[in-house]
Amino acid sequence: MGIKEGAAVRQQLVATRREFDIISADLVERGYNVYFGVAKYATDENRQKDNVQALKALWLDIDCGPAKVAVNAKTGRPAGYIDQTAGSAALRKFCKLVGLPKPLLVNSGRGLHVYWPLTEAITRGEWEPVAARLRELCTTHDLYVDPAVFEVARILRVPGTFNFKDDPPTEVSIIHDGDPHPIAELRDILGVKETKTFAPAAPRELSALAKSLMDEFHRIEGFQPACVTGKPVGLFGAPGREEATGRGVAQITAATLQQNNKKVAGATVAIQGFGNVGRYAALVCQELGMKVIALSDMSGGIVDKNGIDIKAIFDVKSLAEVKSDNRIGSAEVLEVECDVLIPAALGNVINDLNVDKVKAAFIVEGANQPIMTSADKKLRANNIVIVPDILANSGGVMGSYFEWTQNIQQFSWPKEKFRAELDVRMQTAFVNVNETAKKYKTDLRSAAFIVSVARVAEAFSVRGSLV
Repeated sequence: MGIKEGAAVRQQLVATRREFDIISADLVERGYNVYFGVAKYATDENRQKDNVQALKALWLDIDCGPAKVAVNAKTGRPAGYIDQTAGSAALRKFCKLVGLPKPLLVNSGRGLHVYWPLTEAITRGEWEPVAARLRELCTTHDLYVDPAVFEVARILRVPGTFNFKDDPPTEVSIIHDGDPHPIAELRDILGVKETKTFAPAAPRELSALAKSLMDEFHRIEGFQPACVTGKPVGLFGAPGREEATGRGVAQITAATLQQNNKKVAGATVAIQGFGNVGRYAALVCQELGMKVIALSDMSGGIVDKNGIDIKAIFDVKSLAEVKSDNRIGSAEVLEVECDVLIPAALGNVINDLNVDKVKAAFIVEGANQPIMTSADKKLRANNIVIVPDILANSGGVMGSYFEWTQNIQQFSWPKEKFRAELDVRMQTAFVNVNETAKKYKTDLRSAAFIVSVARVAEAFSVRGSLV
């Protein structure tokens, strides 16, 4: 719970609801504004985001009052609504447009606190992408909300207490209740894509799947090893295919630095994800002379400004096994100051909640769609160069092409040739997209789209069928 004392809010963590009720009743009697934390904390040390253990609701904070309708010069939007009636009407319209169910609505005294209770507790990692998507939709559909409410460790007012900012004080009360909903249901409504983390075992699992598919195809059509890629090396797979995606990310990183007149040797890199992609990207970045100064996986992260020895830790199953005096949270690696940030794990990890904390000059998308659209715009406005996933992590697809080629030719390449072909093609691809971006004065994501569409259009044109 938070206790407002003057301009400051003093925190006090309580163990039970009964203890909370007793303390808050006493404080209200003495004229204090009382708030509660909408999260469960792992320890009683603090209410910082890294101490958040679980959450059981999504929420919004809608400010109301004459002072809230003035347009902010920076955002071009008002901070809120003239009164609660106008705020409630805007909320109803928003819920109808998005398809959200009826929320639990609280009169906070001056505004509205909005909750969608969950049927189950979820982790911070599960909550943040959903909250970021909710905020993005609020912006898209012009629902004016307090952006600070999307902080995972937020505190809000307690129904049954009073808002002593008003004279006379206003009671904080529930306007109407709302039913709990599964987080999966709200994710679907909001359009949050479910993504999975790359795990160290993924290459072996994919190889086993490819083997099964090949065996079934052979049973029906006869021996054709080129029918599927990602096969084990001993069953017509290609040496070098397992590392291809991560290696390609590293080569794109090097090309990005070179094309922007930055030295590759000594460039600092932070990587989120230490599965197949992140692991090989980190290793090859080190081999190319870069310093990997921060790494994280699901167990947390490590930081070493002098550079982490990737070869020494390459075979660990989890970064939890690595000894380090400087450990960070899994998501904090995205906020480390560095030359290049490589998100190589989950989607939507860079969003409205943390975009302003990114301190990298370049972002190379090792994962699929790791940057939310609204965050992408802010990053580009801050002159941060973003190399899109369609280019950055295409080494895996290129590697599959090499495997298919070898199967068709019935001629196996040594790993050295595989790597050399991949490195040249990845760097050439980056130069091509980068030159297109310069030609049309656009960003790399748009340039990659231009290159792709132009190739398809050319093929149609040659066939005489382009409209």
